[in-house]
Amino acid sequence: MVLNTYSSQIGLTANPMNPGFESSDHAPFWDNGFSAIFISEAGVFNDLNPFIHTVQDRVSILDLPYFHKISKLAMGTVVTLQV
Repeated sequence: MVLNTYSSQIGLTANPMNPGFESSDHAPFWDNGFSAIFISEAGVFNDLNPFIHTVQDRVSILDLPYFHKISKLAMGTVVTLQV
């Protein structure tokens, strides 16, 4: 797992959950036997930005330093996948 190897450089800590959330885009992949990763801006759903998926959802309210870290994690994961 990329985050286990590079957590100090990326600045994130993994919070694996199994089973994970069944209410996001990755769930149909799991339901059909494919591996999928769910990355969230919150530890639990009640921590979410209150404007997520609404007309008030704006870049200006996002935690951009956090999303920079998530981008590093996503790119590191993609480049290490062996397909």
